[in-house]
Amino acid sequence: MVDITVALCTKRKEPHFDWAIESLKNQTFKDFEYIIIDGHYNERKDLIKDLIEKEKSFFECKHVPDKPSRWKGKRPAISNARNTAIIYSKGKYIVFHDDNCKIPSNWLEKHIKWLESGHIVAGNWITYKDENNIGPYGWEHRYLLLNKSKESKLIGGHWFYTGNCSFPLNVAFNINGFDEELDGEQGQEDINFGIRAERKGYKIIYDPTCCVKYVLSNHTLLQDHKTQYWEDFREIDVNAIVPKKKILNDGKEHFSSEWLTQKLLEDNDRYLPYGNHFNIKELLEIVNKNNYNIEKVQKELENYIDPTISDWRDGESVEKMVG
Repeated sequence: MVDITVALCTKRKEPHFDWAIESLKNQTFKDFEYIIIDGHYNERKDLIKDLIEKEKSFFECKHVPDKPSRWKGKRPAISNARNTAIIYSKGKYIVFHDDNCKIPSNWLEKHIKWLESGHIVAGNWITYKDENNIGPYGWEHRYLLLNKSKESKLIGGHWFYTGNCSFPLNVAFNINGFDEELDGEQGQEDINFGIRAERKGYKIIYDPTCCVKYVLSNHTLLQDHKTQYWEDFREIDVNAIVPKKKILNDGKEHFSSEWLTQKLLEDNDRYLPYGNHFNIKELLEIVNKNNYNIEKVQKELENYIDPTISDWRDGESVEKMVG
């Protein structure tokens, strides 16, 4: 049995996980499986099957669709995708990275060092403008705000980002996974997870030397500015919309994902999600029972979808939100 599951969740029409796969072939730590959770699974499953066949001598690889969600094809369902990775995992630990990045050869080795000491791990990243750019144009903001220190340090859950992170699967079981109440919006599923894990007593370590390199922007949608990038993305994915905003106690408008996190902060004893009407360990057992057969798993997991076709945050129908 492998101890490590490396997982990628992608919603892009044109991801570059071939970069990541090439990087993973060169890892100093070799014993891991790889799972691609793909928001466009049906459109490219044959293509990815060929890619997996070519790389199978390096590591075991699975290509799977998001588990069933009422947001499928309508709005982002990032927590749903993260939870899909968890339930398909065979490992003791899970390590997430985003698409469009290249990974140093010691990346997994650094994660494993902290995982084996019982930590949740938050890694760092450098962003490049493009392949021809000779150097980084910006470190991510945690690195800058933490005084550019190259030393690892314990951090709060609000600093936990899934672009480069890892945790023991038992953490996910004990806090019942990523909160799917956040689905339908983009982001905040990571810090929500981190805050709840911290409340359960887990320690989160930030290691700035555990770094990946983004060659392209990591954001699939700029939600708050109608830039050309936003318009280009909307043309690619016609169902991408700007999420609705709410007024928080600072008197300003915030995206729905932000005010849902605010609700969690105010409910300061909570470590379980609001939006998961299932036990994630039971979902994992369904995957195992069906021997990872995607069609059988998807059919059985259909029973776990909330059948109410509305946004439980304010009652507006999904169809109206799509516009």
